[in-house]
Amino acid sequence: MVTDYEDLLRQETARRGWMVDANKNGISVGGVPYRKKNGETGRCHISIDTDDDGTGMKAPEHSGGAIHAATLIGVEGGRAYRASGEPVGNVLWTDKTERCVISIKRDDGAYENAWHALFVYVSNVAGEVGEDERAKIESVFRFEIEGEDDVDTQTWRGRARGKRIGIVGLGGVGLWILDLMSKTDVSEIRIWDGDVIEGRNLVRAPGWASQEAIEKNKARYFWEQYSKMRKGISVGKGYWEAEDGADAFDGLDFVFVAVDKTNVRTALCETLEAARIPYVDAGMGIARHEERVRGSCQVFFSGEEASRWRIGIPTVEGIGEEEYRALQLADLGALTAALAVGMWRRHIVQYQDDTKDWLVRYEIEANDLLKRSEQS
Repeated sequence: MVTDYEDLLRQETARRGWMVDANKNGISVGGVPYRKKNGETGRCHISIDTDDDGTGMKAPEHSGGAIHAATLIGVEGGRAYRASGEPVGNVLWTDKTERCVISIKRDDGAYENAWHALFVYVSNVAGEVGEDERAKIESVFRFEIEGEDDVDTQTWRGRARGKRIGIVGLGGVGLWILDLMSKTDVSEIRIWDGDVIEGRNLVRAPGWASQEAIEKNKARYFWEQYSKMRKGISVGKGYWEAEDGADAFDGLDFVFVAVDKTNVRTALCETLEAARIPYVDAGMGIARHEERVRGSCQVFFSGEEASRWRIGIPTVEGIGEEEYRALQLADLGALTAALAVGMWRRHIVQYQDDTKDWLVRYEIEANDLLKRSEQS
């Protein structure tokens, strides 16, 4: 049975690109960033010894019988340090070379289980390393990219590094936004969707998935798929709801809104406007006339006047909803997502932006773009 702390730790390690291991001897996380005595950043391995059940704690060697103690391997000089210059935790033993055993006691009582302890130790060690320092040693991708060491390329990609974005809604547009954003250098992609997967979702989504995906939670399923390629994807609490407020977006620099319910979209726009978090709203309005599809794809950027969403975003419930559910138009979903991501790239100055567009609408029947800009 997966405990709450195991689930939290596995999500965080997947987001960060660290490696979790669980075997008969204990549980551990590898690749954890730590601070050296000279302030530089390195990586280490943190482990907790366990009983046979895999959750009860057992005292490691050199711990003096402290069952909650953790072993750190790969720490220069046999210690991990805080920003203050003090060692992390109470050092019970060190070989003064690259290994130590430390103790971190909780003020409010004992650890619930081994996963709880490991979560705390990892958080304490990694927490002493700032995001900028982590970015210097961590790539978001789980593979090397040829040519990425070029200075100009690094400068351009650096405009996305460290950015943390959210995607609310993983429908026919939101999944394409997730696909495109997963191939950027942002450090975090936080996703929300409480729906379960239906067949129509799969024929609208990028790539492919088997029948086994049906009835699985949409956000968690696609988190698992994209986390195989990159780090930094995390799952928000089911659906975003108005009572969640701006707290759900803590730490985010930008949000993509890709929901089809008008009341939710309105609440999101109001919340993001009040929190001063820039966002793009993306959606489609589809109809059929004489068996031919017509309508539009639209993206709206909050830009310099966040309140103008009230004139830029449709607020009539249900327009085109029946046709949208009946027709699986992956191409239009991909186009809408590409326009939305393009807005974001202009926002972070990865694309040249001469016109400062805040609304772009693609008209299907006219095969044309309608745009409104800061100058118009």
